[in-house]
Amino acid sequence: MVHGFGRSLLVFSTSLLFSATSLLAQDAKEAFQEGVRLLRLNQNEEALVKFREAVSANPSNEEAYQLWKDTQSRVWAAMMEKDEFANIATHFLRLAQLERQRMSADADAIQALVKKSLSADYNERSAANAELMSKHGEYAVPFLVDALGNADNDAEQSYAILALDRIGRAATLPLLAVLQSESALLRRNAAAALLYIEDTRALPALLALAANDEDAAVREVAARAVAKLGGSADASAVDTYLSQCEGYLTGKNSQLRDGDIRPVLWSWQEGKLVPRDVPAAIFPYELSKDFAYRALDVDPQSEAAVVALTRAYSAIKAVVASADGDEALAGVAAKLPQIDDAMFAAGPAVVRAAYAANVSDGLVPAAKEALDVLAKVEDPSDLQGSPLLESLESNDKRLRYGAAIALSSMGAKLEPQKRQEVIAALGDAVREQSRRIVQVIDSSDAADGIARNASSGAKGLVVEASKSALTELPMLTRFPPDVLVLEEKLENLLVDDVLRWMAKRPERFANTKVVLITKDKAAAEQTWGDKINGYIEGGLSVEGLRAAVDTVLDGVPLRNDEADQVAAKAADAISKLDPKVYPVADASAQLIEAAGLKEAVAVASLEALANAGGAQQLAGIVSILEARKSEPSVCKAACDALGHIMSRAGIADQAAIDALSAIAKGEDQACKTAAITALGRAPILPGLRAKLMRDLRVDPGAGADQ
Repeated sequence: MVHGFGRSLLVFSTSLLFSATSLLAQDAKEAFQEGVRLLRLNQNEEALVKFREAVSANPSNEEAYQLWKDTQSRVWAAMMEKDEFANIATHFLRLAQLERQRMSADADAIQALVKKSLSADYNERSAANAELMSKHGEYAVPFLVDALGNADNDAEQSYAILALDRIGRAATLPLLAVLQSESALLRRNAAAALLYIEDTRALPALLALAANDEDAAVREVAARAVAKLGGSADASAVDTYLSQCEGYLTGKNSQLRDGDIRPVLWSWQEGKLVPRDVPAAIFPYELSKDFAYRALDVDPQSEAAVVALTRAYSAIKAVVASADGDEALAGVAAKLPQIDDAMFAAGPAVVRAAYAANVSDGLVPAAKEALDVLAKVEDPSDLQGSPLLESLESNDKRLRYGAAIALSSMGAKLEPQKRQEVIAALGDAVREQSRRIVQVIDSSDAADGIARNASSGAKGLVVEASKSALTELPMLTRFPPDVLVLEEKLENLLVDDVLRWMAKRPERFANTKVVLITKDKAAAEQTWGDKINGYIEGGLSVEGLRAAVDTVLDGVPLRNDEADQVAAKAADAISKLDPKVYPVADASAQLIEAAGLKEAVAVASLEALANAGGAQQLAGIVSILEARKSEPSVCKAACDALGHIMSRAGIADQAAIDALSAIAKGEDQACKTAAITALGRAPILPGLRAKLMRDLRVDPGAGADQ
């Protein structure tokens, strides 16, 4: 996915840590305002210096919020369009958002307004309700609950319902939690408030109340609310919950509107509303998870609800995996073991169904997480019908690599053909050096094949194709691509519509490059200017697509972490396979290539070669040893590989012996010991072995200077 905010901010902030001078808050304001002035004059380099000074001043959340209020929205939009400025803008916007959240949850301010909202004075109530809506939203709901359930004051109940109606959709989710109260009065009045708010997200909960609540008044109000929301009295609450779960997962036919992504979700615990912080990146999936659990409350036997729950967990894991150090997701990352446990508990049949649904809906990262779970819960001796086998033939390399790593890690009992497919996929995976995601939206029938060919023939490139912008855009907010490729005449939207839609979501698309497929590049450049980053002229093709992607991403830092992890896992998987069972030697050339990459990948690749490499790989390993002898872990792994291969092959390769002998005379003790051990394994001539032993003579009783 695109560079995560957390990672970009971390790198940026760290670079400032050692160069920044201590500035006062006023200095931050002055530096930022001067940066804005310079930016308007197109003096970008000078503006960047001033913006960095503003960050160095370490402004508080409150100060950042004031800067956000004082700066015109078009300035923020202009900053988000430029990579260097986008990191700075995102930093200030994040601080401002935290301050807005603190202000929204200000208990003293809310209590004072709630008191006025329950007043008998109409004007006082109206003014208070407007302020509750504009400044506090859902955070006001817990303070209205007492009045909502006050059996001794009908007027307060009515005024509380009116206040909730004024707050509107922001009150819906906490009110859904209130519906779980043991108090029939609270449930009835919460349902009444939802009737007025008319948010269709409430429909499944209201259906459940109308059908099952023990209190007749609650059932009656809930039924009226269902009718007002356009629901059928005969509809299934569970099915409606699951339909909404699907919408939140995929973004298609979702009940979420702009502004519905909130910083919290709510539950009813021990007679009160309890909020939990929810990072925006996973809000739709957390909401889907909550609704799946509520579906299980209605029908504990619903396997479809467990599938929906598993899909939500897999999507949350996928977001965390792609976030690359996003600080906002740190708390979620700490709970990944518990999320794994929840998915393990679902069992193989449910996880298979979740995987299939994720693939069908285009949630490939979530599908990949489901594969990892299947590796733990499937029976390795009976994989008939398992997606692990099916995915070895997937056109998407993320699934193919994931399946191969999973199958090798679980000791699966495979047919010879499948073992070859595992090795082939692992061999490709070890060479991955980066991960670029490209989304093509093109209505031509050839687009899907072009995307597959472009993806399969290029290391680190994943290309997906869709015919419809209208259905694809919601998915892009879940996992934004590095490059979005659009045909000039979209079927159901204008290019301008897509660009505006992205501009409204700078936190998701600040780093996404846009490429346009056009028949007339000059005319397109005149129309869109710098809103388009690159062009494919004359129609979509594999060569044109790759060239355009290379051009727009030239100079953009590679996001290597995910690819490095996959490559290292693949090499490690090969190293642990039995070469008598798997055709491990088939991947030797790829392992040699991967041994020249980053340390973790190189070491794992050399360990795999030590396990299964042959004499034909010795020259390549010698070259790696000589080039990377200053890197202790790579040096040691290369020495081990040379020793194991020569021992296994029964040959004493002179170039390998010379290289090992040179290392044996070096200073690094670990590398020296590895080289000597390798020479010990190799079938070297007796005279050379005798010389080696003389050189290594140890006399414990001798003096320190002897």
